[in-house]
Amino acid sequence: MSRQRTEPELLLTLFYGTAQSLMPERRRRPQLEPRWLTIGEAAQYLGHSPSWLSPERLKSLQESGFPAIDPILERIDREAIDHWSNHRNGLISETPSVSIACTAPVRSKSVESIDPWIKAARTRG
Repeated sequence: MSRQRTEPELLLTLFYGTAQSLMPERRRRPQLEPRWLTIGEAAQYLGHSPSWLSPERLKSLQESGFPAIDPILERIDREAIDHWSNHRNGLISETPSVSIACTAPVRSKSVESIDPWIKAARTRG
């Protein structure tokens, strides 16, 4: 049988649900939204399950200007996804920077042989 909590303990539980929230503000890690997303994270960012962004779907999206996978980081730039989305929705007009942000990176055969998503992304067109 559990003991009954004291009033101060109950207040601490209500206002500070976790031990981390009792930690001084300066020691907490900041909640940063990552700029570079994995394939699964990019799918979730677009409101889908991680498995939604298959190699075939990624290739199809890239035909409409969806950003390419960075060959070094093997991730997709979240800001480039936002730019692509804003362009598709007519929120911004075509500018030279759009074509730069969505151009395919330099091919790397070693990465293509490892990851089917990267291979599909690079064989678009």
